[in-house]
Amino acid sequence: MNEWPTLTLGEVCRQGGGFVRTGPFGGQLHQSDYVDDEAGIPVVMPKDMTNGRIDLSTIARIDQATSARLAAHLVTEGDIILSRRGDVGRSAWVGKADLPALCGTGSIRIHPGSAGPLDHSYLRYFMRSRCAIDFLEGQAVGATMPNLNAGIVQSLPVIVPPIDRQRAAGAILGTIERLIEKNRRQIGLLEQMAQAIYREWFVKFRYPGHEHATFVDSPLGPIPSDWRAIATRDVVASYIGGGWGSETEDSTHSVRAAVIRGTDLPKSRIGDLSTVPQRFHKVSNAKSRLLNAGDIVMEVSGGSNDQPVGRAFLVSESTVRRLGPVLPASFCKRIVLKTQLVSPEAFYFDLLEIYESREITEFEVQSTGIKNFQFEAFLDKHYVPVPSPTLSEEFVSRVRPLFELCQDLGASISALSKIRDMLLPKLVTGQIDVSSLDLDALLEGVA
Repeated sequence: MNEWPTLTLGEVCRQGGGFVRTGPFGGQLHQSDYVDDEAGIPVVMPKDMTNGRIDLSTIARIDQATSARLAAHLVTEGDIILSRRGDVGRSAWVGKADLPALCGTGSIRIHPGSAGPLDHSYLRYFMRSRCAIDFLEGQAVGATMPNLNAGIVQSLPVIVPPIDRQRAAGAILGTIERLIEKNRRQIGLLEQMAQAIYREWFVKFRYPGHEHATFVDSPLGPIPSDWRAIATRDVVASYIGGGWGSETEDSTHSVRAAVIRGTDLPKSRIGDLSTVPQRFHKVSNAKSRLLNAGDIVMEVSGGSNDQPVGRAFLVSESTVRRLGPVLPASFCKRIVLKTQLVSPEAFYFDLLEIYESREITEFEVQSTGIKNFQFEAFLDKHYVPVPSPTLSEEFVSRVRPLFELCQDLGASISALSKIRDMLLPKLVTGQIDVSSLDLDALLEGVA
């Protein structure tokens, strides 16, 4: 390893004409300042930092007047926003496409300036390395919730390689990130295509041959006369996660399996579960609960302030193949279809429709600060639209290939992420010579 110099992050920012600044405190930004307007200015909080970037899916926004009042906290391209409480190792890099945006109350803004000793792309990845995260987690204060302040962040030791090595490291990691992002965009387009087909056929009833349909009343409202509305209880059999019995390594009924929690379910519609942490357990009496292709995992306890409980994920053959034996955790249910009248894809999209429209909140209750899903009430009160077997088979033939392609792209994301995470600590500590790295060969077969 090269003996490269080390500077504190505060010194790095000062040399570049930058700074480290805590986001606005509660007295400066109130709940009443937030607006329900997609054109508003995004306020980046820790929950909005995903995979090192700003995630706009559930972000809060403020209007132009509030933004002008808090102009000192508006971020610029090349800044890094850091979580200052809770998950203190989380960060997000600010790109040109992210602007305008405001550093939120629970965040710290790192503005490296323009002429300092560190290349912006190198600093972006250094802040995501264990070197940085371990230091910040070790220095955070607070017994129940770790907290950072600007002083702690400024004291972070930063390894400073020669500028050409910094740029090479940033270029290599940036190439991998772009491939990951390309796959994510492709998954998003495929997801939209699959859901659009479902909405046209099962919600708007504009399926092939619909021009000649007549409609009759049903618990779902008017539906084509050759369709049925079936109570969910008659469609699914469900098994709560957890409760597997005592852990043992000797029982002939035990199985070593990964356990999926609600927080592991992807934010995307289809996505991939191959990146779930491998929480292996030796458990007894678990074989009947193992997930199979075609099963659906549904979160029945959890959620967040801005998202309802009830996210679902359709398990594919590729998911089972990559994860091996896998079980749903205590706050999830395994849902198994018990009739061939409804395909797993159609039922999954039915769940997705009521989740995204927030109709699912009808079955949501809150107890001791935790949202719970009333699954039994859902089974009795919710109905599923069921077309003819021929139309159902045609729907599956159109959407299943899209699901499988999403799963394959998700697997590529997982492989690329592992390569990035393997390279990251070596690049920022000089353990490998990046000038001789054959990036094309490294990425062959996973992009």
